[in-house]
Amino acid sequence: MNEVQSKVYRVYEDFKKEEKPLTSQMVKARYLGEDRRHFSFQNLIDYHNEKRQHKLHKNTMGQNKTSQRYMTELFSEEFKVSDIPLAKLDYSFVIGFENFLRSHVPKSGQPKIGNNAAMKHIKRLRRMVTLAYRME
Repeated sequence: MNEVQSKVYRVYEDFKKEEKPLTSQMVKARYLGEDRRHFSFQNLIDYHNEKRQHKLHKNTMGQNKTSQRYMTELFSEEFKVSDIPLAKLDYSFVIGFENFLRSHVPKSGQPKIGNNAAMKHIKRLRRMVTLAYRME
């Protein structure tokens, strides 16, 4: 009981620091974690493609979409899901993505992904994650 009371008090103090108007529904939503939207990786890909499409050359967008396709293949092959929440992205995900790229067997007629190409895909992942970090 004291734990719940102290957490509600911390939420109340956070609202006071933010100098926002306070209602009981706002405190309850923050306590339950319902006041924030939880974004997924697919949301990030859609947002990135929509906002950056007009600023980037069509070849660059094609390269970004290739990287995004590899990322979604990683989700389906390694994690057996179609999408993951952004909160689940961590260092182990980046290492797993690198290992996936290095061991990926491309379709016939395509060369294996080399070191420089793998690093470019990781760089594009970093740009997207940085975009998501700055949005929050």
